[in-house]
Amino acid sequence: MRAPAKPRQTRPTTVARAAPPATPAATRPATKTTAGAAKKTGGAAKKTTESAATPKGPKGPPTTLVKPTSAVGRGASTVSRVSGQLAERVAERRSARRRLRWRTLAWIGAGILVVAALSWLVLYSPVLALEEDEVTISGTTQIVTDAQVREVVTAQAGVPLARLDTAGMAGGIEALTGVRDVQISRVWPSGIEVVVEPRVPVASVAAESGGFVLLDAEGVQLAQTEAPTEALPVITVPLGQDNTAASLQAVLTVLSELPPELLAEVADAGAQTPNQVRFTLTDGAEVIWGSATDGELKVRVLATLRGIPAAVYDLSSPLTPITRE
Repeated sequence: MRAPAKPRQTRPTTVARAAPPATPAATRPATKTTAGAAKKTGGAAKKTTESAATPKGPKGPPTTLVKPTSAVGRGASTVSRVSGQLAERVAERRSARRRLRWRTLAWIGAGILVVAALSWLVLYSPVLALEEDEVTISGTTQIVTDAQVREVVTAQAGVPLARLDTAGMAGGIEALTGVRDVQISRVWPSGIEVVVEPRVPVASVAAESGGFVLLDAEGVQLAQTEAPTEALPVITVPLGQDNTAASLQAVLTVLSELPPELLAEVADAGAQTPNQVRFTLTDGAEVIWGSATDGELKVRVLATLRGIPAAVYDLSSPLTPITRE
């Protein structure tokens, strides 16, 4: 006999909230499809609108869409702007060149005016002309006097210094008796300085017409006196011979080489030939000098021998001098 089946235990069930009335199976799928399609269509339209209104970059914030312009318009605008800037630069450069040209011409004109004014001032203006009171003369002697030199210089008084004929002025001064050389310097604004190098007389020679002629070391006749000058020796040379000029020149050369203190002791001098120069001292001693060579050595030897009283000092051979009483 079968045992009676035990009653099946059931789990307690939770009472669910009442659901809305079920939709018929035939209409539910269709409604879901229609709603999905509408949702997709709406989403696509929304995306299209959003993308057309506010396009977004990859990561940046949304940017406002600029209304596109025509490429031809943009190109024409750029070309027009570049052409305008180029024209302005060309105009500026032309203007700068014109200003530079006018400035250069102005400087050149000003320079010409300045040069012309300076030329007139230096060459023609009396402001820079030689004035007689501004003439300075030095080196004159009793033979060539200050008055003689000043007369030659002041002949050009009133001439601008730049136009002075200094060469002609120097030639006129050198033509004066007793002038060996001359130096002329302009002293601005209106003066001149004249330095005369005079010829110095070293001896006197008896003149055929009487009196005595003063000679320098080159034999130039400087002046004529009635009596011999005390400070100058009287030269005697044979006149009218072939060696007269050479003998005279040898005597003058020897006298010009003597120191001033020894020259002052020479009473007279002479030579029969150029190699036989001799002179007499104021104390009566005779010096036989010989030729005009070895002048410095003979001066030293004579200075030494003067310590020995003698009537004759023979220096014709200075390395072997001879004294005689």
